[in-house]
Amino acid sequence: QNLANNIEVRNCLFRKTWDGIVAGNAFNLHIHHNTFEGTRDDVVQLGSACYDIEINHNKMLFVSKGPSRHGTGSSLKPGTKYIHHNIIDCSKSMLGGRNDPNNLLNRKYHGPNGDGMVWARPFSRHEGNGYGTADPWKIYNNTIVFGKELNNAGAGHEYTERSFYPNNPQEVYNNIIIQTMDHWLARGIRVSDGSQIHDGNIYYRQFANPRNYFLRLWEDGNSTSNFRSLSEFSASQCFTDSKEYYSRGFEDAGVEADPHLDGNYYPDPNGPAADGAVPLPTDWPGQDYGDYRGALPPLN
Repeated sequence: QNLANNIEVRNCLFRKTWDGIVAGNAFNLHIHHNTFEGTRDDVVQLGSACYDIEINHNKMLFVSKGPSRHGTGSSLKPGTKYIHHNIIDCSKSMLGGRNDPNNLLNRKYHGPNGDGMVWARPFSRHEGNGYGTADPWKIYNNTIVFGKELNNAGAGHEYTERSFYPNNPQEVYNNIIIQTMDHWLARGIRVSDGSQIHDGNIYYRQFANPRNYFLRLWEDGNSTSNFRSLSEFSASQCFTDSKEYYSRGFEDAGVEADPHLDGNYYPDPNGPAADGAVPLPTDWPGQDYGDYRGALPPLN
């Protein structure tokens, strides 16, 4: 578990487990082409000390969380966690509390409907022993669906740690991110310090007239900027500031649009996910050099 290395997990079915796989200090770990159904907590609880990790082409269906960051210290090879071409569906609620007429539980465990049923975020985090110097991930070409996150913190794909590598940021490209309920997409994204780059992602809210902000940016530890849409952010000074470290600008190729997924998560071949992906570094694994966004190419 904690000291595992040179491990491949493929073609497996994990059904109704608590955690799927826990890897605290693993290296050379490849998890691919598996199906996780109904995982109650984390599909993969991945230690920050891990390196040379690839998690790809998995179906994570009606799970509480997908891959989660767990603090196990610094990595010998930071920036070598690649999470790509996965379907991560966290849209089904899980039992987080119970009937609580005396309000003994934290109200968040009542859930939005007061019945104790809650939703978690696709990319979660556990402090553990801390993340060391930094823990950047490479998250690309995933299809992500989620409900109202328990703490209203969003999908969790953003990088929120104060320590980071300016020349090795967290990078989030060409994903489809679908919100099924009214909530934040992300809170705590920083766009002006070089801690992360997001681009080419498709965002879609499956409801009309949202009340929550789309995006909350956190800058310099104490100032925030809230945006109700991606277009509002793109017209802001925050977008301009992001060009200081990413010439295109944060989410320059990102769009808010319905990708029109079918029942098997394939996007419409005439829809916005069929093309428009930003090019990725050539040394990243698992690329088929298609122009589509999300985990699956559109069916012809």
